[in-house]
Amino acid sequence: MNPHSAPRLPVLIIGAGLSGLAAARELGSRNSSVVIFEKARGVGGRLASRRLTDRSGSERSLDSGCTDFAARAPELGEFWSSEREARVLESGEDGRLRAVPAMTALPKKLARGFDVRLGDRVLKLTGSAGAWTLSTETGHTVTGRAVILSCPLPQSLGLLESLLLGAADRTHLESVRYLPEAVLLATASAQATPEQAALEGAHRLGAETAERLLALDEESALHAALRARGAQDPQAAMSGLLGVRLQRWRYSQVVAPLPESHLVVAPGVVVCGDAFLGDRGLEGVERAVLSGQAAARALSGP
Repeated sequence: MNPHSAPRLPVLIIGAGLSGLAAARELGSRNSSVVIFEKARGVGGRLASRRLTDRSGSERSLDSGCTDFAARAPELGEFWSSEREARVLESGEDGRLRAVPAMTALPKKLARGFDVRLGDRVLKLTGSAGAWTLSTETGHTVTGRAVILSCPLPQSLGLLESLLLGAADRTHLESVRYLPEAVLLATASAQATPEQAALEGAHRLGAETAERLLALDEESALHAALRARGAQDPQAAMSGLLGVRLQRWRYSQVVAPLPESHLVVAPGVVVCGDAFLGDRGLEGVERAVLSGQAAARALSGP
């Protein structure tokens, strides 16, 4: 290589959930540099957890998104085995895999060694083949040779507005629907009443309740969630709780994922995520990983 030539531009990945991280690992194995942008404060997407103080005074991790998954894809057997050997994953009595001590352990391990820009939402995607530029909420601009969008499809579609996305591709991506989810997390004090103690743990509230909670401000949503779990007086119920949080997911379970593994929407711009590989009979975790790997291969060859 000419020592005076410019270094190769990185691949820019939007979203540090499992799909984006799987794409990054695949590209890294092919000696491609990557920069990952994540609007949240941590990696993992719906593989998320919150730490709350319990009655012993210790911090307890409660999963606020995905809690486990079934390993069904034969091509991921070695991938999951390596994570089990590293004691990041373990099998429950039901055979389903769980990350330990909490589900965030898996994405945190997958993210090691990569340039991950947390808390920086991508606002705009511009450019053309070979030189794509992302503009972020904090005022940064970064140019890469390619872009992988691994965030939920409605968010990806918003960023693709400037690319004059073809009508067929837009209609295809817009056909995917997501169900929302809300998870109430709580730890109770030693003096908690039976009603208050019953609120302890992680409680999934269902799509209809989640839809209503999304329209409320944070405090009102928390009170409504407590009522949904049987608390007649939310404020009184909270007096016996050491910690309480409400996690709301606008884009949770994908309804009828697309059959393909990914979608190339422009030269060097690929969309992936758990909204793909719907004809494989896989759960979202494995769809996300396989789709991310496929998107990376689409940029770097087989």
